[in-house]
Amino acid sequence: MAGPRPPAGHRIRIIFRATATGLAVVALAQTFIAGSFLNGHYPMLRAHLTAAMVMVGLAVVQAVVGVLLARTGQAPRWITRASIALPVAVAGQGVLGMNRVLGLHVPLGVLVVASSVVLAVWSWRPRPSTRTTVDQPAEATRPVGVRL
Repeated sequence: MAGPRPPAGHRIRIIFRATATGLAVVALAQTFIAGSFLNGHYPMLRAHLTAAMVMVGLAVVQAVVGVLLARTGQAPRWITRASIALPVAVAGQGVLGMNRVLGLHVPLGVLVVASSVVLAVWSWRPRPSTRTTVDQPAEATRPVGVRL
């Protein structure tokens, strides 16, 4: 018989961690795929498009999970905002790339990769045992040796 099920909040965190990590890995892979295409390996353009579609799917799931994290008090507001903005940015990337607007496609791609990595790093950070978030700081403590 299986052991007790982890609480729903824990499962949400695990799903966020999985989507954030997957999105960061695919985003970083995109940089190598694009570089290969720019080196003259033109079939890599199809791989770039396929990876972009995977990114859109992961980003949409991550946005939903990011909202659920915030609703359970497990994430600061910036995580939710970034998670919601990411699928919009990735979809915008697709539109810019398909229309060959590389002057915007490349800088937005850098922003998407950086944002994906930041969210993945945040997802792996240890959580405090209380429901305290960055938006709701824990009560202030006095530094050791200071008398008030």
